[in-house]
Amino acid sequence: MYGMPMVPMGPVYKNGLCVTGGICGIVGLVFFWMPWFGFILGVLGAIFGGVGLNQIKNGVANNRGMAITGLVCGILAAAAWLILIVAVASFVSSWTWY
Repeated sequence: MYGMPMVPMGPVYKNGLCVTGGICGIVGLVFFWMPWFGFILGVLGAIFGGVGLNQIKNGVANNRGMAITGLVCGILAAAAWLILIVAVASFVSSWTWY
């Protein structure tokens, strides 16, 4: 009778994996040049982003943008790290040791 009337709540979404994937993917992409750090974060971002997309498909989460960001940036971070390692190994192997 007194105060505000009760308003029904909307669905509660669990976006933790989507946000975690996005953050890991972006940080992994920024720091891909650090030994193992960028690669591990990139792989984790891709995994969490993929799981987050699966949760979105099942209706558990709704933060599609962060999940896609984690997936794409995670894959790019891991690929950039691998390309960097191959380039450094190629450069070092081309040195002439006397």
